[in-house]
Amino acid sequence: LDVMAGDVEFTNQPFAPATIWVVCAGERAFDKFGGATTIAFDAIRITGGDTAVGSNGDQFGDRNGRDAPAGGAIRSQGSVRLLHTEIDGNRTGRGGNGAPGLVFSPGGDGGDGGDGAAVWADDWIEVDWSRIHDNTTGAGGAGANGSGANNDGGRGGRGGEGTLWASLISVQHSIISDNALGDGGL
Repeated sequence: LDVMAGDVEFTNQPFAPATIWVVCAGERAFDKFGGATTIAFDAIRITGGDTAVGSNGDQFGDRNGRDAPAGGAIRSQGSVRLLHTEIDGNRTGRGGNGAPGLVFSPGGDGGDGGDGAAVWADDWIEVDWSRIHDNTTGAGGAGANGSGANNDGGRGGRGGEGTLWASLISVQHSIISDNALGDGGL
């Protein structure tokens, strides 16, 4: 769901969370635009987010793989507030693979895996009385072989970083467990 207005809040009855389950490949549950605004969740469960993979490099153009999008469940250009909320089973995509070099040229670098397996925000994330578990960032894309003498292969992309990714993160009375970071590309 693309959210463009100012501050937005999604709420439900405490102790009976509403579930938002993403079933489309390459999609996250919420994408918040609009700069310094807040998207808030109270008594909501978000699961199944799965951002797209980065595109592979082009042997006849830019050989570098592209980075995967950030924010497996939620991506916000502002801030995110989670209260009595569960974020589980989300992931970001892997980085695109680099393309091999043509005659006497270096190989392309792999793209980076997506950051913020559960939540990615430009500003801050506040988590209170919530549970964030079983989310995974994408692996880095593979670097490609170079062609000819003295032409290096491309570097592998880095694996995605962070279950929560923001400039400031506050966590109180919450459980963050069993999340995983993607491997770096080869």
